[in-house]
Amino acid sequence: MQRLKITISPLGLLYVAMITLALFHQSGLFSFYYLTSILVSLFWLIMGMLSYLITKTRTKSELYAIEKKVASYLLIPWIAMIIYNVILYSTGNGAEQFIKSSFVQIMFAPIIIGGAAGSYIIFGNKVIEYTKYAILIYYITAIPIMLYNLGVANFINGVLSPFTGSLVTNPFEQNSDLVLSLGILVIYYFDYSKGMKKSLWLLPLMLLILGGKRIMLLSLLILCGIKIYSSMMSIKNKVRLQYFLSFVLLVAMFIFVYLIKSSIFSNYVYSHGINTMGRVKMWDYVAQYVEFSPSYLGYGYAFSNLLLEQNRVLTFGNKVYVLHSDILKIYYDLGFWIFTYWGIYNLFRLPHKIGKNYNLKIENTVWLLTIYLFLLYFTDNALTYFTVQTLYTYTVIDTIRKYNREYN
Repeated sequence: MQRLKITISPLGLLYVAMITLALFHQSGLFSFYYLTSILVSLFWLIMGMLSYLITKTRTKSELYAIEKKVASYLLIPWIAMIIYNVILYSTGNGAEQFIKSSFVQIMFAPIIIGGAAGSYIIFGNKVIEYTKYAILIYYITAIPIMLYNLGVANFINGVLSPFTGSLVTNPFEQNSDLVLSLGILVIYYFDYSKGMKKSLWLLPLMLLILGGKRIMLLSLLILCGIKIYSSMMSIKNKVRLQYFLSFVLLVAMFIFVYLIKSSIFSNYVYSHGINTMGRVKMWDYVAQYVEFSPSYLGYGYAFSNLLLEQNRVLTFGNKVYVLHSDILKIYYDLGFWIFTYWGIYNLFRLPHKIGKNYNLKIENTVWLLTIYLFLLYFTDNALTYFTVQTLYTYTVIDTIRKYNREYN
């Protein structure tokens, strides 16, 4: 029987330890400084920059060129949002009481993306393996803790709650960031399943199902349907299909905002007794401050979350939560035109730029990963989730690296 051999550098061990720490921070099982995961990303962003400056030959490498392009592509909408936020506050249209927190929080996602790019500069595609080690260490450690805290019966009832309707909280949902990020690994490994061991994507799939997040499972089912439907198409027809579906999703985003603002959605939910775990109450509360109109400019980044916190809007479990919809968050915070730009850029421009610079196969795969995120954005706040955005950045870079060699 062949023994499993794991080789990892001392710097790799430090990476695994720090990512494991960030995963525990995201789970809330222990008390950590609230910016722990952001500081982890910032550390690897700085380390990546130092690695590049010290190793000058990186500027000539194919891998560095890919990392540089991907980081710039992913950061472009955030740069636009930061500039808009400056304009919004400088013209007196931002919520002045939130100005400091607004400019601090708008930097979180760019730092996470930069930290992921920095990590890839240092470790290359091994960084995905190292991240999987951190995830395994987290689960090996967290599951006994959850069993101890909840008891065996409540733990099992919680795991089965998405399928049984039990009101016991699913313990795996305690780290929503990690559970949602596993969907990215499933898409990534499933796309390479011909040349890979089934265990590579079956393990995250199993853990993902245990997490039981409805939007995540629905998103994967939709993407699975798209993959099956388009499997017999030429790559050019796949790209045509992706543009059509991107348009449908963009329209759905605007319809969703309208349904919330007009109270049509909440009236339906309340009249049919649908449990949204407090989401609709939060959405409706912030909606009273906004307009569904091209003239709506927003009140500044993080306005929605800071408003809910300031006014102590209590929802599920009698607690205050963030908005739990990045679609609404971007519209509520930054207004109609930035919302439009953000949707068009990510659903159309980003895949197209990647396809133009590399090939259509890469474009289609990156599009699938991006669509998964946008489906999550309807009912979750994955836009600034540490693990979700880190793994998304890794898989986009790695998809380009692998397919670019295969098709060129």
